[in-house]
Amino acid sequence: MTQMFNEIRLPKYPESVGKYKIKYIRDLTVGYDNSREDLKPTLPVSASSEMITFIFENGCVLTIRGSGTEPKIKYYAEISDPDPVRAKEILEDMINNAVVP
Repeated sequence: MTQMFNEIRLPKYPESVGKYKIKYIRDLTVGYDNSREDLKPTLPVSASSEMITFIFENGCVLTIRGSGTEPKIKYYAEISDPDPVRAKEILEDMINNAVVP
């Protein structure tokens, strides 16, 4: 799991996922948050658990993390849009571009 997350981080964090441009990245494993001037997250940092959040220019938020009890990766995706149908379409496309190989 550590190797997979390090491949996301190194040699540098991605700038986009598919056609979706990343605006901010918060990595609570290494203590990095480029939405903040000092680059330090306000949330607790834990070197023993893998967790990276991507905030996209379109407002989508995608968090990937390692399960604490099983050898698997979990993801959480969210977006806000006044049109629920449009929000669902955008979110499904984001997930297909970001999560499915």
